[in-house]
Amino acid sequence: MTSTAPKGTTIANWTDNGNNLIAFSRGDKGWVAINNESGTVTQTFTTGLPAGAYPNVACSGTVTVGSSGRATVTVPGKSPVAIHTGSTPQPNDKQATVYYRTGWTTANIHYGINGTWTTVPGVPMETACTGWKKKTITLGSATSFKTVFNNGSGTWDNNNGNDYTLGTGTSTVGIVTPNATNPCGN
Repeated sequence: MTSTAPKGTTIANWTDNGNNLIAFSRGDKGWVAINNESGTVTQTFTTGLPAGAYPNVACSGTVTVGSSGRATVTVPGKSPVAIHTGSTPQPNDKQATVYYRTGWTTANIHYGINGTWTTVPGVPMETACTGWKKKTITLGSATSFKTVFNNGSGTWDNNNGNDYTLGTGTSTVGIVTPNATNPCGN
């Protein structure tokens, strides 16, 4: 049998749920979960990968890895989930670009797609321009998602407990505008 694992990496972050699901990483280059159970399994795994959204190269959808290298993943029955660094969204995957207006130095976006949320505190946003942070999220086949924001130090913006519901394309939050244009003009 020939290995197709990322070259120069070792197996790490081994998970065995004691039934018929295993998961492991190959260094900080790739991660896979294999579910031989008849039903889905949702669990938080240590992936070893850097924070970001990665397309599931074994099937469809996206796995979002938090800053701790952990991701909450739903693995369908009799199916794998596999992600790796350097992967790009699949051609039919939908995307959303979120601009968040804030005075925070650091901003994280914590979001859920089809009920599967990123690991707290979420994924770091980058500075887009003065007063705005930005993050592009791959949604897989989903057309909307729920999100909240935090500064990484315990302060949250959760839309007064209602979460924000956003769709594909560009949205601004702080001045909530779906189907918005880039507030930074670039």
